[in-house]
Amino acid sequence: MRDRDAILERRRRLVAAALACVAPGLGCAGTNAPPPRDGHSTRSAPAQPNARTEAKLVAAADTDADGIEDARDACPEVPGIEAIDPVHRGCPPTPCLSVLPPGEVRITLQVYFAARSSDLSQGSEAVLDSLAQHLFRVPELKLTIVGHSVPSEPADLALRRAESVLRALVERGVDRSRLNTKSVGSSQPVEAHSTEAGRQRNRRVEFLPQGTE
Repeated sequence: MRDRDAILERRRRLVAAALACVAPGLGCAGTNAPPPRDGHSTRSAPAQPNARTEAKLVAAADTDADGIEDARDACPEVPGIEAIDPVHRGCPPTPCLSVLPPGEVRITLQVYFAARSSDLSQGSEAVLDSLAQHLFRVPELKLTIVGHSVPSEPADLALRRAESVLRALVERGVDRSRLNTKSVGSSQPVEAHSTEAGRQRNRRVEFLPQGTE
């Protein structure tokens, strides 16, 4: 009975943390609040440009003022963050956790990499800051860091990507004993490897609560 109570209490704390993370206005550290339901930014309209600056603004328009030009921004009307993945570039970060019936927790943050590289990008730093802060708030949560690659990359690259992320989390103060690494190579793509957009999304690291791999 005590073991059952302990398991239920652990699940309750994880679900409570997940709900707090995805609740409007209570996002994970380093993330933006979710966009309005109508999909438009609530920021006031920028001042009208004068004749001198009009050409420059047209050349590098940034409607949501997030520092990412509309031409590169997948969410041009909602402030977001830089990302290697063009599908998410300029969009708000996804929540740290999502809650799945009947109370399971899944981490939705991912880290993306350039081709044939295990180096962390500048955009990845904010993702890892957010994840580390959440791990501090839920000390019983342990992670398996899963590295992915594409067929044209070296066989060991997926694991090196996972280890790069592990080191970054340890540098942020996360206890090493709470982290494992795992490589699945190119065997679990989220999109076809045959397109560049698909390969960009497949060069990634994802996070699984230990025991759910």
